[in-house]
Amino acid sequence: MRRSNIVIVAVLLGLALASWADVPGAFRSDLLLSPFPTTPKVVQLSKLDKTVIINYTVEKNEDLWSICRRYGVDQYSVRSSNDLDPGSIPAGTVIRIPNHKGTVYEVKTPENLDTISHGFNRGKLLGAAYEQEILSANEFPMPDLKIKDYSFDPGTLLFLPDAWKPTGLPFPFTGGQPLRITSRFGMRKHPILGRVRKHDGFDIAKPYGTPVVASREGVVVSAGWMGGYGNMIEIRHAIKTKTGTKTFYTRYGHLSKIMVHSGQHVHLYQMIGRVGSTGLSTGPHLHFEIRDENGVARNPGGFQ
Repeated sequence: MRRSNIVIVAVLLGLALASWADVPGAFRSDLLLSPFPTTPKVVQLSKLDKTVIINYTVEKNEDLWSICRRYGVDQYSVRSSNDLDPGSIPAGTVIRIPNHKGTVYEVKTPENLDTISHGFNRGKLLGAAYEQEILSANEFPMPDLKIKDYSFDPGTLLFLPDAWKPTGLPFPFTGGQPLRITSRFGMRKHPILGRVRKHDGFDIAKPYGTPVVASREGVVVSAGWMGGYGNMIEIRHAIKTKTGTKTFYTRYGHLSKIMVHSGQHVHLYQMIGRVGSTGLSTGPHLHFEIRDENGVARNPGGFQ
């Protein structure tokens, strides 16, 4: 395994890494009956109960998907921890990789726990209960952290379990199971019409009734029957980028059930419907589609 581009930067839960200066007397490895303990291999990090963060230097021709797959970590957690939207990552970029699902949050200005937790949907939903989750995940509280207005100093790293910043337009399913994509974006022979024409999205096979969630926070533009899409939901998303705010639309087709209405504001991962086989469909699946502000269909694979 290549190790030169990996640095363990922190073990959370209030544990400090001891320096050898703290050990009385000179250290002699020759007196050990077994090899001296080393840092766990990165491929084993996801199996550790304790929360670990590593600094990883991206190498040439690497992408986020391959890095996360190699080390068995959640790519949405890595995105959220590094404010990464879809796209290539330049070689030499140093990213933080947590071994558990959630976000590594760096305090920029003095902030208290209430402010930090309410910046995420999980904190808004669970309130004080989520603050306790954060404290537990970081092996707090210490007495001073029980003070409601206690402020963390800038530069403090906190791990926020099961909370993510919105990034990209991910496939609209939760649970982390591998997806079976039966038809991708591009030209294909239509399975029912028999004609070769462009397929504007991804067809994702799922059992009938599987929950479908919003790919990102947004506003429902339409929710109802739309020709070959069958029961379809379209959501408008305003995404802030370094060059300004861009508008994208996601479409969710062939649904068996619609659970939102036009004009409704929806949150990231909010359940909006269920997988079905309505419209021009050969079996239960979701047609997932992304369009830009000009109405042009874009490859969903580029937004993951």
